[in-house]
Amino acid sequence: MHICNEEAPYEGVVRKLCHQALPLLSDFVEFCNQQELTFAAQLGDFIEDVPGSVESDRTHFQSGMRVLSGLRAPLISVIGNHEQVNLSVDEICSLAGLETPYYRRTFSGVRGVGSFRDDVSLDVLVLFSSSIEHTDIHISAQQMHWLEAELPNCSDSTIVLVHHPLDEQSLLGNVWFEKYPHYCFVEERVALRKILKESGKVKAVFGGHVHQTSVSRIDGIYYVTIQSLVERTEAGAASSAWALVELDKDRLLMRLYGAEPGEFELCL
Repeated sequence: MHICNEEAPYEGVVRKLCHQALPLLSDFVEFCNQQELTFAAQLGDFIEDVPGSVESDRTHFQSGMRVLSGLRAPLISVIGNHEQVNLSVDEICSLAGLETPYYRRTFSGVRGVGSFRDDVSLDVLVLFSSSIEHTDIHISAQQMHWLEAELPNCSDSTIVLVHHPLDEQSLLGNVWFEKYPHYCFVEERVALRKILKESGKVKAVFGGHVHQTSVSRIDGIYYVTIQSLVERTEAGAASSAWALVELDKDRLLMRLYGAEPGEFELCL
């Protein structure tokens, strides 16, 4: 979302329209409140860090959380790299209302759609990819052990949320990462994909960070990246991107909204 009052150019062009983040976030809340949602999620980079300013980052984070407090659905928050530049992980968790940076949420009695005939349980595993210098993108061994311990107790309808990508998506044409792929991916992604595959529980992994929409499938698991809310499009406007996801026993349906709408129907 990159909430901030300042917009620094990247390679001579302002590419993140950060000043529009709060109004667009309000639009997102209004949209969500018109749906019957199990939960709403923000996938990290909630703020755009201001160089050397803890207070500015804290204020921007608080401003965004006030907007999200209007959600009728439960909120799931993922920590991104921009939050970590000036704020400690403990403070980020405090601001976001989290006890820990990685965690599990279970939603029981989720009303079935499609091929689900009865109420089902949905598990959401949120991972924390630490990164302060933007090139040091890691998921700790301790967290990976936690993941291995949690997965056997999860339902067969489990999804994972993480800011940085775990797949090998193409960065061709990506202004942010084509020249700097080491700024993009989780270092331990191969080992993590093995854990997810061997569990037999995970349907999909959702993330952000890359400023593009991407869908890949590895070992039967979909890896989905969603475009940034404030990314400047070729037309000069903010992308206003968010997604609505429906998950059932046989398919995952993702509808994209904003400047570049679309739909993905993925067989499970």
